[in-house]
Amino acid sequence: MANTRRVTKSSKSPVDDLKSPKAIMLGEAVKKALEKLSQIRVDQNAEMAEDEEAFRKREEEAKKSLDKALNAKKEFLVSVQKQVSEYYQEAAIKDSKDKTDLTAQELKKRKTDLELVEAAVSDLESKLKEIERLINKSGGGAKKKATIPKSKIEEGIAAVLMEAAKTKKTNNDAKNQKQYIEQEAEKVEEKKKTTTMTVEQDPKKTKAQEADKAKSAPKKPADQKTADAKATSKSAPKKASKAEDNGRYRLKKLYNEVVVQELMKQFSYKNVHQVPKIEKIVINRGLGDIKDDGKKFNAAVEELALICGQKPVVTKAKKSVANFKVRTGMNVGCMVTIRGNRMYEFLDKLISMALPRVRDFRGLNGNSFDGRGNYTFGIKEQLIFPEIKYDSIEKVRGFDVTIVTTARNDEEAKALLKGIGMPLAN
Repeated sequence: MANTRRVTKSSKSPVDDLKSPKAIMLGEAVKKALEKLSQIRVDQNAEMAEDEEAFRKREEEAKKSLDKALNAKKEFLVSVQKQVSEYYQEAAIKDSKDKTDLTAQELKKRKTDLELVEAAVSDLESKLKEIERLINKSGGGAKKKATIPKSKIEEGIAAVLMEAAKTKKTNNDAKNQKQYIEQEAEKVEEKKKTTTMTVEQDPKKTKAQEADKAKSAPKKPADQKTADAKATSKSAPKKASKAEDNGRYRLKKLYNEVVVQELMKQFSYKNVHQVPKIEKIVINRGLGDIKDDGKKFNAAVEELALICGQKPVVTKAKKSVANFKVRTGMNVGCMVTIRGNRMYEFLDKLISMALPRVRDFRGLNGNSFDGRGNYTFGIKEQLIFPEIKYDSIEKVRGFDVTIVTTARNDEEAKALLKGIGMPLAN
């Protein structure tokens, strides 16, 4: 006879009961009771036409139902905890007898299950304490507005309160808004009346005062007036430029005042217009992996718009490639071309804020020039830019940056970028 080997399946973990229909029903019961209590609090804050005794009765009933639901959920979790502890002890006894890899793995797995249930029980107990503290607040604060609690456990209750307040207070808000508009209109009419009264009382005085001032003021000659006008016209643009700048375009100022002079000495240019300058920056991002998902594609395009401060252009496929499932005209990426002040602002942000946040940064490769004075490098993560929040991104993506200069060769372009402060390693 052939040897028949009996394979014993590992028993089902009691932790799976946490996702059972009973657990879901208990959770829904707690949620409903909490919404009912929060609705009563909202009605109190809205000053609904009802007696205080009726409010108190409703509140007590809601408290009892919430307490009952929470205790039922706690009993269920405690029973699951007992089952899991027995489940864990069974594996521990088996591991002490056999001491094999399989028993050790099973013991480890059951230990994690036990820790998970214990954490759920402790979390529920803390919630019970917090909710007891909330529901035991005195009902005398009916005329006070609801305040948003700061603890994480109270945030859910606050959200329910705010939603219910939005739905219930629409009619009351409309009435209050009408009253407010009427009051404001009355105030405006009163102000108009007072101003007209003062103007009617003192028209003669104001005219006499103006005539006295005109007589007492010394007359300026024509030459002096023209000189003053020229002085004001010269000083006006300087003040405007200072107000507009506010240090945003300091890299442009550095290039014009320092870098141009250094490059003229280094390469012995005869004319200022021979000095190389940055013409534009082209940022390109390939999105072929999400070409079929419009939502993710739009999110990636918006990320690039946030980083650059300019709306990107969506690039489309020029040819159909069957192997890559690409058809002509399909969206496959996006790109931005930045010029002028926005270009200098982006470069300043890149050099002073973004690149220092790159992990294990040792400088950019100094040999990435194309032979015609243009420099291209890649950024692997968009998280290095301060505009991008970690929670808002769907996937870590990078992009290519090309700095286009008017330099005739790579040596001049390298000197230009180093003068601006680009961290080139070689």
